[in-house]
Amino acid sequence: MNIVRLVGGELAYGEQKLFSDASFVLQAGEKVALIGRNGIGKSTLLKLLQGDIALDDGDLWIQQGLRIAALHQSVPEMPDQTVFDVVKSGILAEYEKASEDEDTDWSVDHKVDRIVDMLGLPAQQLMSECSGGMQRRAMLGQTLVADADLLLLDEPTNHLEIAAIDKLQDLLVSTTTTLVMVSHDRALVDKVASRIVELDRGTLTSFPGNYQAYLQRKQHDLEVEATANRKFDRNLAQEESWIRQGIKARRTRNEGRVRRLQSLRKERAARVSKQGKVQLSVDGGQQSGNIVAKLEDVSFAYPTPDDTAPLISNFSTLISRGDRVGIIGANGCGKSTLIRLILGELQPASGQVTLGTKLHTAYFDQQRTLLDENTTVRENVSPGSDFVEVGGRRKHVVGYLADFLFPSSYMNMPMAKLSGGEKNRLLMAKLLAHPANLLVLDEPTNDLDVETLELFEELLGEFEGTTEHF
Repeated sequence: MNIVRLVGGELAYGEQKLFSDASFVLQAGEKVALIGRNGIGKSTLLKLLQGDIALDDGDLWIQQGLRIAALHQSVPEMPDQTVFDVVKSGILAEYEKASEDEDTDWSVDHKVDRIVDMLGLPAQQLMSECSGGMQRRAMLGQTLVADADLLLLDEPTNHLEIAAIDKLQDLLVSTTTTLVMVSHDRALVDKVASRIVELDRGTLTSFPGNYQAYLQRKQHDLEVEATANRKFDRNLAQEESWIRQGIKARRTRNEGRVRRLQSLRKERAARVSKQGKVQLSVDGGQQSGNIVAKLEDVSFAYPTPDDTAPLISNFSTLISRGDRVGIIGANGCGKSTLIRLILGELQPASGQVTLGTKLHTAYFDQQRTLLDENTTVRENVSPGSDFVEVGGRRKHVVGYLADFLFPSSYMNMPMAKLSGGEKNRLLMAKLLAHPANLLVLDEPTNDLDVETLELFEELLGEFEGTTEHF
């Protein structure tokens, strides 16, 4: 049974056309993974399905009375509530009205407890005291606990540790609720999705099966498209050569051929080319010393009224040039604190941290604090100048940002208008514009599209310096 039907959808933001004659049908019980490049309109499509925005043209039909719960990339401002209360507020109003007796109230609280436990949330902590990542996880809990007919999830695994991702995956596999999700997590998409829908150049294309089946079918479709384009371009080139002969083209009996040429020109001008790939490279600059960082019996605790146990206690390690270090652990266990100790941003309560020599650090933090929301794309990467210097070579900022798939029309766009994945690409561009022999990466893959994620993995594999990531 169809519960959503989109026909001939058209939507543009300024000069950017997100949907062009887009069509999509969703059946009850389906689990659809929506994929596509960053900034192409995936999050916008979820907002469209939820009713937050409207089409410029076309028809969108949603089954009357369909209950929809959505997780978006940003966290809205909310009253100063506990995490438990925020999650519980996701129970739909109709369910709450029917939950007046004590037994049903217990059932609701039990359901909330289960979701809070699965996501590792601090139930009684105030939202205002939580990190941005923890707040977003609370919003995921609020979405999952809702008694909805349709779940819309935008990057649900962001900020989740491995154990929580596994539990979320099991939940999404077992649920009978209809699901549309945007996710860069290829393993999650492969195991959960019953269908892949790709948003590419304004149109929606359906690929039955999981992610691996999509990759095979997509490669075939791209080869067919490339062959057809080459044949079309050869035909156009022949007609352009003929028209340049002049007098024969002006004869009355050839007017039909001239009109066909004009039609071919219009068709070629209307063709939307596939977006290219991000060009990622790191200028390693000067080689660091053999020792990058040495920690000896390091302990650290944030001051608290009840003198809670230290986050880090008597920890020792040695990080050498060329190491690839992965830091894992539950949220709140001290991963970010350890990174700040290694970078020298925090001083240990006891023990010693010794940093190596000739270090040039690029620090990718998950909150993207290096980006200024109040300035433009260009100003974030090259403030006060039209050029950046990469690998000892001077390059115009427009050409440099084109390597990160930002067209010239984006240069003066306010950074705040970018999607989450585009902001991550912009932060990469800002960091990689400077030499670095130490990469420190805090959740760098959040919101990245799959193609950019794969290229980023290749970059890290080829990087000759030292990397720490978590």
